[in-house]
Amino acid sequence: GVRLELIISLLREGGLAERLVAEFTAEDSAAKARVRHRHARVGYMGHLQLLCNEIRDYAAKEPECAAVLTAVTGWSEILLPVVDATARVQSEQLGGGVSDADRNLASSSLASCQSTESGDSMKPKLKADFVLNDSYDDDDDFVLNDSYDDDDDDVIP
Repeated sequence: GVRLELIISLLREGGLAERLVAEFTAEDSAAKARVRHRHARVGYMGHLQLLCNEIRDYAAKEPECAAVLTAVTGWSEILLPVVDATARVQSEQLGGGVSDADRNLASSSLASCQSTESGDSMKPKLKADFVLNDSYDDDDDFVLNDSYDDDDDDVIP
């Protein structure tokens, strides 16, 4: 269709695949040089990463597009490994996730819970339910400071 022709034209005639490989090669060279700069080499590598993901996924569905990309020097050897590695890192859970063994560390264990008669809910086996009472009762006198002044010398007549 038109979409396939447009993409093939961009890759072949527009040199898009070669330009993408050149940017990823330059980024790899800068990273290997380990020269610390105040700013990133370029600010659009994330955009190129997303663009390459889309092109890679489209080529997986369209063999003609895949053939054009495999003919580009560096696409399979340089660009795809970087794109795939970045996609794997970005798909991981933040913090590495929680292992199954550690999932219930912050919650009460199931051994301290019992089923109700209906069996559909869990209720803790506690001697008494915890109730948070108000620490201030409306009938109590409210004092702002610790020293109580009971003489009437500060009363204004």
